[in-house]
Amino acid sequence: MGLGAVLRDFANWSTVGGVPHISNAKSWIVRLFWVVVVMCLGGIFLWQLYNMISQFLQFPASITTEVSIEQQTFPAVTICNLNPYKRKVPGDPTTTPFDTELDQFMDHFTKVVEGSTLTDEYGIQNQPTTWEREARARDVVNMIAAKHPSSSISASLYSFDEMIADCTFNGFSCSEADFTQYVDPVYGRCFTFNNDLKSNMTVSRAGKAFGLSLLITVHQTAINDTISLYHPLFMTAGAKVAVHAPTEYPNMEGTGLTVGVGFTTAVALTASEYQLAKKPYGECIDSDTADRNYYQTYKYTSLTCYNSCRQRDAFAKCNCHNPRYFGPTTASFCSPSAENVACLDGLRGDQYNATQKNMDPLIDCNCKPACNDMAFGMTTSLATFPTIEYTVVADAENATTNDGMGSCTADNTKFSNPEECEEWYSYNALQLQVFYETMKKETYVEASSYGLSTMINDLGGQAGLYLGLSIISLIECIGLLILLCAFCVTGGRVAIRPYDDDFERDHRIMEIEDLKKALDDHDRLDHAQKKMAESNSDSSFDDENKPTKAPDSPKKESEKEDDEEEDDKKEDPKKKETESEYSGSDISDDGSISDSEEDEKEKKK
Repeated sequence: MGLGAVLRDFANWSTVGGVPHISNAKSWIVRLFWVVVVMCLGGIFLWQLYNMISQFLQFPASITTEVSIEQQTFPAVTICNLNPYKRKVPGDPTTTPFDTELDQFMDHFTKVVEGSTLTDEYGIQNQPTTWEREARARDVVNMIAAKHPSSSISASLYSFDEMIADCTFNGFSCSEADFTQYVDPVYGRCFTFNNDLKSNMTVSRAGKAFGLSLLITVHQTAINDTISLYHPLFMTAGAKVAVHAPTEYPNMEGTGLTVGVGFTTAVALTASEYQLAKKPYGECIDSDTADRNYYQTYKYTSLTCYNSCRQRDAFAKCNCHNPRYFGPTTASFCSPSAENVACLDGLRGDQYNATQKNMDPLIDCNCKPACNDMAFGMTTSLATFPTIEYTVVADAENATTNDGMGSCTADNTKFSNPEECEEWYSYNALQLQVFYETMKKETYVEASSYGLSTMINDLGGQAGLYLGLSIISLIECIGLLILLCAFCVTGGRVAIRPYDDDFERDHRIMEIEDLKKALDDHDRLDHAQKKMAESNSDSSFDDENKPTKAPDSPKKESEKEDDEEEDDKKEDPKKKETESEYSGSDISDDGSISDSEEDEKEKKK
C-alpha cells in the first residue's frame, strides 16, 4: 500500500471534521469548498491555541476572598515607653558612662534649641523644622546607645514592674511570664505579650471582656517627686503599641500606635490573613538568606527585608551601620559625629529636589512578600483616665513595695492621700484595652487563575467547536503520524500492508485494481456462457426437426468430425480468446471462477 493509499484510507474513516468530505467529494468544486472550510477553521483554531498557550505561560494568578467566623488566635501586643531611657538624678549610684554621655548631649540639645550656645557640632539648629531637629537629635541618641555595651545601658531601661502595673487577659490575670522582652534601637526595652506560638492564646468571643487589658505606667515623674524622668528631647508621654502576628518583628515606627497618659485607649481588632502563591504564579518567599535579612530570629516579613536593605545602603554610603536597624554579626555602628549624622540624614534624600536621588526600597531592594502574613485592622477610641471619683486599683500586694505599682486606696503608703495618687496616675499612667471587634476573619488566597486543567478544557472546547476534534481524533492523527514516519524512514521499502500469507488465508483481501479486473472477467465469462447456451439451444432445435437417417458409416463419422472442427475454427475469435483464457480452470455451475484460479492470480501478483 503506497503513501496515497494510506492518506486516502485515513480520510475515509477519520473523525476529523471536513476531512472525509474532501476525500469523498464527487467534483473538484465540492472538494475545493471543503478544503477552504477546513483551512479557515483550522487557522482560527491555531490562533485560539496560540492565545491559550500564551495566557498559560504568563502564569496568571487571582486572589479569592474567604470569610469565616471561628475561634481566633490572639495577636502579639508589643508595648514600649516613648521615653526609651530613664533620666538619672544627680548622684544616683546606678549612673553609668552611658547615662553621663546621654545627659551631656541632652543639655547640649536644650541649649541649641533655646539658642543659648553657639556650638552646634551636629547641625541640629540648621534643620528647618522642629520635627527635623528632633529627628536628628534622636539619631545622635541612637548612636550614643550603640556606642556603649548593653551592660552599661541596661540600668537605664525600664523594667517590667515599672511599666506594667496590672494585666488581665480574657478575664484572668497575666504576669511577666506571658511576656517576652527585647531592646528596640529607638524605643529601648519593649515587652511583647503572646509572642510565643506555644502558648496558643485564643479567644472565642468578641468584646473588651475577652481581650487584653493593661495598666501601664510610663513614669514621667517619680512618686512624691517633681523631677521628671523624661529627657527633654521627647515631647510626648505615653507608650508605643504595636499589634502583630506572633514571632514577627514589630513595626513600631510604621504601624505602632501612640497612646497617651491620662487616657483609656480601646483598640478593636479585625483579622485578615494573606496566603500568597509562590513561583511561577507569585513572588512570595518563606525566608531569606542571612546576608539579605538581618532579622533571622524573627519571622520573615517585607519589613525585615526593607530594614536590612536600608542597612546595606547605609554601610555602602556612610561606611558604618545605622543603629536604627539590625545589622550583620560583624556590624560596626556609626559613632556619634557630625559627619555620620549628616551622612545618615542624607540617605533620606530631598523630597523637593528631584536631582538628589535617594534609595527607593520598593525598587532597589527587590524584597518579596511573605507567603503567609497576618494583618490586623485597628479602630481606636479614647476616654479620660482616671475620672475624679474613680479609685485606681492594681496589685494591692505590691502596692507598698514597688514604686509605681499599687492602688489609690488608703493602704497605699507611697502617697500621702488618695487624691495625690489619682493625680499621679493621670500624668503617669494609661489604660490599654486590646480585643477583637468580631470573630469574622477574612482570608485572601492567591492561586492560579489559568492552570493546566483550565487550558486543556478550553483547548477541547475550541477544537470541538472549529474542527470537531476529540481525544479519539487526536489518537487517529497520532496513528497517521506514526504511519507517515514509518513510511519516510523506510523510504517505501517496507509496504504498509498485511503480510502475503494473509491474502492466502483470506481471498477477500485484494487491491481495488484486481477487484475491477475480476469483475471484468466475470462479465466476459457470463457473456461467453450466454452465447454457448444460445448455440446449444439452436442446435437442439435443429436436431429435433431433422428427418431420421440411417447411421453413417464409419468413414462418414470421421468426416463429420472433421467438419465440426472446421466449424469451430470459423467461430467468434473473442469466444475463443475467452475459452482459451479459462482453459484448464474450473468454472462452477453458477459461472464463478474457482478459488484455485484466484489463488494462482494472487501468487502471480
